[in-house]
Amino acid sequence: MRIFNLFPLFLCTLKIFAGSIDTSEIFYEFHQNDNSYSFTGRFFTNVSPGCLIFVLFDFEHLIKFVTSADSIELLDYGENWQDVRYTYKGFLFESKTTYRRTLKQERQKILFKMTACKQSGLPLPKPLSSKGYYEIKTEEDGCWVEYFQEAELESNLLQGFYLRRVKKEAIQFLEEFRDYVNRTCK
Repeated sequence: MRIFNLFPLFLCTLKIFAGSIDTSEIFYEFHQNDNSYSFTGRFFTNVSPGCLIFVLFDFEHLIKFVTSADSIELLDYGENWQDVRYTYKGFLFESKTTYRRTLKQERQKILFKMTACKQSGLPLPKPLSSKGYYEIKTEEDGCWVEYFQEAELESNLLQGFYLRRVKKEAIQFLEEFRDYVNRTCK
């Protein structure tokens, strides 16, 4: 059952071995306090920053690298923004979450912020707010891709279960996203 409105979470420590960076490593931190959490993750890649920013913002790529959603809809868009709805369904559960995604090309960054959330079925914690970013940080040998998301949740008895699931899905998302950009931006 997919229960997390993951879209897009990252930060971490750099790991350098003998002067080169291991491109298969994923670094992440997950923090939770009462009714909120944050996820920061990053990975290093040798692909072009131009391809990365295109893949991160292009809707046709988004529906390929966000594999945990049952459906993703482009509701509206402009030159540097998109309104996107992610639908997650599970046994006796459905969540529809809409995010505004904004491209900051000059900063090599995509910001996202939840604008709506509707849930039905099982009484899982509902996100009250959620925001974050994807950012590309160019270095001499390649790029760091950083993903960050923070959210505030409704208080709920299933909070512990939900947050364990959120962390697991965030890590899985990061691994799948890394593999996708490395295949796509050769």
